[in-house]
Amino acid sequence: MKSVSGAVHSLDHSASGRPGFEVSVAGLLGLTCQSCGAAFDLAVDSASIIHVARDTAELASWEDETFESIEATEKTSALELVEDELLLSIPYVPRCPRCAADDTPRTHEFS
Repeated sequence: MKSVSGAVHSLDHSASGRPGFEVSVAGLLGLTCQSCGAAFDLAVDSASIIHVARDTAELASWEDETFESIEATEKTSALELVEDELLLSIPYVPRCPRCAADDTPRTHEFS
């Protein structure tokens, strides 16, 4: 990891109608291209809104909603929310800009 910062801000109840947080990460990650093996930097700038339910029953009543939500516990950590946001912003198969621009399928022979 080169340089990444994260933040957690509480939501305005009057605007959203539900308690929650805005979780954001921004910075530069050092990754390895899964196609060519070259090291490259990936700029990350991601933010999510996470609504927080008081208990399991409240969380269950939100199941039909289209927003991300969690149940609040004593173990709910701002650091873990930021870590999750960062992990979700990293591509499953990182590719450098050169390989990402190449639409040609890669084939490898194994012996």
